[in-house]
Amino acid sequence: KSKTSDNDKKSKEKSEKSKKGKSRKKKIDDQTDEEDENNKGEDGSEDEIPFPRKKQKLDKNKKKEQEVELEEEPEIDIECSDINIQAYRIYKNSEGIFFNAMLNQTNIQNNNNKFYLIQLLENRLGGDYCVWLRWGRVGMKGQSDLNRFNSNLDGALKLFERKFKDKTNNDFLGSQQSFVKINGKYDLIKIDYKRKIIQKEEEIVKDQIVSVMDERIKKLMQTICDFKSMEKEVRRLDFDFQRMPLGKITKEQIKSGYEALTQIEQFIAKNELESVAFKQSMNEYYTRIPHCFGMRTPPMIRTIEALKQEIELLDLLTGIEIAVTKMNNSDDPIEKHYSRLKWDIIPVEKEDEKYKLIEEYLINTQGPTHCSFKLGLKQVYELNRKDKEKEEKFLKNLGKRMLLWHGSKLTNWYSILAQGLRIAPPEAPVTGYMFGKGVYFADISSKSANYSNSGSNNSAFMMLSEVALGEMLELKDGDSDLHNKLPKGKHSTKGIGKIVPKPEETKILDDGIEVPCGKPVDAECQDTTLIYNEFIVYNLEQIRERFLVEFNYQYNFEL
Repeated sequence: KSKTSDNDKKSKEKSEKSKKGKSRKKKIDDQTDEEDENNKGEDGSEDEIPFPRKKQKLDKNKKKEQEVELEEEPEIDIECSDINIQAYRIYKNSEGIFFNAMLNQTNIQNNNNKFYLIQLLENRLGGDYCVWLRWGRVGMKGQSDLNRFNSNLDGALKLFERKFKDKTNNDFLGSQQSFVKINGKYDLIKIDYKRKIIQKEEEIVKDQIVSVMDERIKKLMQTICDFKSMEKEVRRLDFDFQRMPLGKITKEQIKSGYEALTQIEQFIAKNELESVAFKQSMNEYYTRIPHCFGMRTPPMIRTIEALKQEIELLDLLTGIEIAVTKMNNSDDPIEKHYSRLKWDIIPVEKEDEKYKLIEEYLINTQGPTHCSFKLGLKQVYELNRKDKEKEEKFLKNLGKRMLLWHGSKLTNWYSILAQGLRIAPPEAPVTGYMFGKGVYFADISSKSANYSNSGSNNSAFMMLSEVALGEMLELKDGDSDLHNKLPKGKHSTKGIGKIVPKPEETKILDDGIEVPCGKPVDAECQDTTLIYNEFIVYNLEQIRERFLVEFNYQYNFEL
């Protein structure tokens, strides 16, 4: 009787557990069905949703992503027409060194702006070697010579190394670690053959719900990932991207360019523009950062404006280097480029109160001195940072939080969205940074729009960020060294403008953020050198990027 009672008790417990399990499963299924129903349109079909979809069913065996370094084979000079270049490749020795050297030399005094290319070519089937030489003025085809060695690799190596030594006074193999630029000799343009990519250990994920990228996000990504726009922008500044391909730019090369410009900046400040040292600095800059001037003499950088143009070029190259590194392969699908961004990007609908507020802010705060165009709103995208730990580091408690504008060139936006807003590096000149090296913001939309530019579809972009200004140092004139000497107790700088958004029309959001969306009026302070306000922070943790604003410049309107 006792055994029967125990068995009945166990059977009853087992039955109750089974019922609970079925109930739990039914509840989960009901929730899933409810979610599926919520994702359907009025006609019962699934709506197109922003990418990526937040709720996805993923296989538990999904592998983590890992960073993989790949090595790309350097390209044979396209001008080498004496052989079938498809049948050859650049020779690589047992230590993994490619025998490929692009040399550059600029000497303004002698109107020299020339290149020298040396390539050791190997037949892909083996047993046939030749050395290709081409030299001339940057931007021109120049002269060339193909030296055939058949199976004599030693002979080809000796010619390659002798030519490199003659032109640079460096040993080729030693130059891979420590190249020393010699006055009167060519400089070596270092090319990065390696690139890092993010790769999944297991590419196929079972039972994953297919996400549909919103068409607006797709167009945005196509606009900011456009390599042709990048090439067009640097060509405008006379950069020679054929000698230094955009995908091969190294951080070291850009850094050396900044260092050369800093030297030039010092000569301009001292008005020592006829000194031998100044001209040598000019030669070093153009040698490190190849420019294509055709038959023109490379221009001397004698003014602050000319210096600013070269700083703009290096800033562009910095953004492009980041973009190329993040995009890995320009042929990757748009979805992969999107996945490498720091934020999830969500289109804001026109009926949304946030959209209406931003449109009011954009249109109302057009400066009266910016009368050659009007700004039109095309789209607003909300930015949700993926890294929540980074989000929590935002210094919200500093106080005085404002929603402010920041404009930038079209070629910079992928790198900004992939890395965040940046502060100029230590080696960069301080010229162009009126209040020191920091991130600059404005409360007048058209002021920031002047730092942006539009692409082929007439789309330009600005960012609206929540900026924790805290205690501001208010100034009427610039001080380019403020990033090194902001007074204790001050968290930011405000350059006081003569024209400001009407203070009485500032809106305060529920979370305490100020939105200065009033129309421009004369400020009480008029004895200042600035027309409009500028806000500068020197700590990136005082910035919380909130919205990407797509707009256009409208030129055909009645005044």
